[in-house]
Amino acid sequence: MRATLTFSADTEEILEDVAMILKNRIRSYNSAVNSEVLQNISDRLSLASVDQLQDVVLDIARLRTQLAKLDFALEDSIKIAAGYYQAMTAEPEEPTTNDEV
Repeated sequence: MRATLTFSADTEEILEDVAMILKNRIRSYNSAVNSEVLQNISDRLSLASVDQLQDVVLDIARLRTQLAKLDFALEDSIKIAAGYYQAMTAEPEEPTTNDEV
């Protein structure tokens, strides 16, 4: 299950905060998945008997979950960075008065 979080940050801290969130997700991914894990899964799959296949498939599913978590963090980072860029490059709106409303 995914949830959308809302938090406040000073404008100059937004990119730092996004970078911190992304670094944490990358660190989590790297601790769960490395080249040995990937090689191990492919080796086990190529040599698996019917009895071993279920365990290998479950390991592949766990790997996909880790990849999805990383992908979500990357997508969120893009959205936040794009929103930040848009806000920083947008022309300031002229204030309205009560008479104009």
